[in-house]
Formats: sequence, C-alpha cells, structure tokens
Amino acid sequence: MEKWLHEILGSYQAVDVFLSPSDFLIKKYHELGFKRAIRRIHHPLLSEPTQQGGSHLPWSDRPPISLFFGRLSPEKGVDTILRALPLVPERKLEIVGFGPSQSELEKLVTDLHLENRVTFIGPEYGEALAKRMARAKEIIVPAAWYENQPFVLMDSLRSGTPVLASAIGGIPDIIRDGENGFLFAPGDPNDLAKKIRSLSEFDIEKITQEAYRTASDYTPERYVQEILTAYKDAREQRKIS
Repeated sequence: MEKWLHEILGSYQAVDVFLSPSDFLIKKYHELGFKRAIRRIHHPLLSEPTQQGGSHLPWSDRPPISLFFGRLSPEKGVDTILRALPLVPERKLEIVGFGPSQSELEKLVTDLHLENRVTFIGPEYGEALAKRMARAKEIIVPAAWYENQPFVLMDSLRSGTPVLASAIGGIPDIIRDGENGFLFAPGDPNDLAKKIRSLSEFDIEKITQEAYRTASDYTPERYVQEILTAYKDAREQRKIS
C-alpha cells in the first residue's frame, strides 16, 4: 500500500539513486513491480575481528557445543535449533542474548527434555563473546524471516568458527554453501541436523579462512567509496557542479 501511495504521489521520481543492502532485496523489489534501477551497497563491519589466525582452538579439539547469539524473538528462528538437537544427541547448545521469546524457548527446552543440553547464557559482548565463539563447534544463524546483511552473520564469518545459516533473504548472497559456510532450509530442523552431522566431512580450516576473506571485503573504505560514487552519480543526474 505504501509503494502504491508513493507511486501515485510521484515520490520515487524525486530520487536519483536507489541503494540496497542485498541482491535479494533488489530482486524482491523488481518482482513486486518496482521499475527503477537499484544498486547494492555493502554495509561495513566496524568492529575488530573476534578471532584471527591461531588464536582459536583447532576445530577437532573443541567441545561439542553449538552457539547462537542474538535477539531471542520469533524471526530469529532459535526454536529450529532446539528442534534439531534431538537429532544430534552429541551436541549441546549455548544461547547468548535476550528477548521476548525467552520464556517460550525455555518451555520448548523442557518439552523436548533438553534441560541438560541447553544453556541460556544471557547477554554477552566483547571479549567474553569472542572466547565463546572461538571454542564452539559451529555458530548457527537460524533466521526464520527475511534478512539482508545480518551483522551477527558477518561477525560470525570472522570468528574462525564454521557458520550454519538459513538460506533465506540476503543470507545466500553472502554464504556459499560448502565454501565459506553452510546453508540449511529455514525452519527445517532435519536439514539443520543433517548439516551439523556433515561438518566432519569438510576441511573446516579452509572454509573458515574463506569465510574470513568474505567478511574482510566489507570494509569501511569500500562502503565510503560506494556512497561517494552514489552521490557523484546523483549529482551528475541533477547536473549539480
């Protein structure tokens, strides 16, 4: 309705350059009938990498712990991890964060008899979170709703820990399955469990190095250049000197 209203008002005609944080969003806008060109812009990672080089445990020496960190709300899909756990009995799960779904998730843990395998850590940041990421077997980003370029995903790619993420929204723009991380069907605990069980078949060090390279492309310098180019193009279209 908002799109139709602004088309009637001619609002979009006053804009010279449209920017999007993901190829997915560009495609979705065009599918919905938006006719103007849209260019992708890569939002930068401003924080320092959580782990680099040899500062994390070798993957084979890590305890069998899966990690989720982020907001505990329905769109984040944490329930998918909980439903996958019975299918991978060797794994435990640490949940870092807080949000409106916590009590519901705690009830699901009880219903699935996972009390001895799931720990709600609460909020955690900085070095404490970095250390937790560095000793996990995998970081799971189980988004249930559309995402563009989630920063939890980007920070995870720099952690030295393999990332398993939902194939939804803009996430497949970033994750190449089996190359720099792993994708599973959103909301599908069976597929997630299958991906967890398959990790030992891959060269995890190679995958985490490729993940680090992927995230390293999202620099402030690249973002500034993309922004400046957008302003330059808009200025030229308006013939502003």
